[in-house]
Amino acid sequence: MDYRSSIILNTLSKFNGERTVHGVYHLLKGKKTSQTIQDAKLFHADHLFATMRDLTRIQYDNCIKKLVQNTYVTISQDNLYKLTEKGEQFSRNFRNEDRIPKHIQGLFYSSTAKYFWERFSLYVQVLSNVVAGNNKFTPIIINEKAAWWVKKHFPSNYNRAKVSDQLFNECLSLLQQLSDIEATIFTMKLSGSNRIGYTLAQISNDLNMDKQEVNFYFQSSCHFIVAQVMKSRSDYPLLSSFVDEEKNNIMLTKTAQDTKKLLLTGKSIEEVMNIRQLKRSTIEDHVVEIASSDQHFSIDTYVSIVEQQLIRKTIEHTGSKKLKEIKSNLCNDNIPYFKIRLVLAKGGL
Repeated sequence: MDYRSSIILNTLSKFNGERTVHGVYHLLKGKKTSQTIQDAKLFHADHLFATMRDLTRIQYDNCIKKLVQNTYVTISQDNLYKLTEKGEQFSRNFRNEDRIPKHIQGLFYSSTAKYFWERFSLYVQVLSNVVAGNNKFTPIIINEKAAWWVKKHFPSNYNRAKVSDQLFNECLSLLQQLSDIEATIFTMKLSGSNRIGYTLAQISNDLNMDKQEVNFYFQSSCHFIVAQVMKSRSDYPLLSSFVDEEKNNIMLTKTAQDTKKLLLTGKSIEEVMNIRQLKRSTIEDHVVEIASSDQHFSIDTYVSIVEQQLIRKTIEHTGSKKLKEIKSNLCNDNIPYFKIRLVLAKGGL
């Protein structure tokens, strides 16, 4: 089985037939909706978020068809997919063999890493050529925002050699902490004064690896570098300038941000409804989105401790994360879906 199909099968396994097959597609593509982000956390698949941005719907549907044809997956009448024993065995083996690079953290770093790479790779190419006295070259990254950033941050004449040495040392320090395959793929992608960076397809041929697997190792190296720089900016002062934390994926929709500001001033849901002239269901959606994205946001105001314990016990008893199934098994019929959603947003168990 190719690497793409293996990742899709592994993600379907995590969803355990509790979402339609489209949920997996949205997660791998990195769709920035509260539902997709909540599902990523709920089913412990947040590391895979946005790891297949280039995946088309046709490619995905064809992959699902093959998984069904080869009896790895079955489909129910309500369009829910579940792994067969054969599929579960393959998925277990895939995980046990550590086929997913350990530094992959899509939900936390995919956007930040994307902007980092666009800036960094262009900066390295331009600096390398200019230091070598070569002013005639074709930029490998055709991106106006990245080009503007590089132009703004490019060192003056007398500083260029010094900056080049510092950048090399900071990068070397980080690459030495990665696996050989991650460091190799990362450096093969870079362009310099005497070479053009390899494409994923070229690296795949050179290393005799699946192209999608090469892409995952490349993303893993970028996520690691971004994570280390964000954790200790003083250790990587030059690389730190390439990493913009505002590009991070974990963000609220603008309307949920506005609701959060009001809630943090002590306003109740009813008061926020009146101020914003929005329906209760909309404000409740915002609260669930806030609870999912902010680990410090307490849900105790909306769900009592006793109710939280009851909901968690029911989730554990049913082994399900479906709202309808959890509610039908609760001893207390008066607990609304909103409260169940909040407990699930905080990880359920």
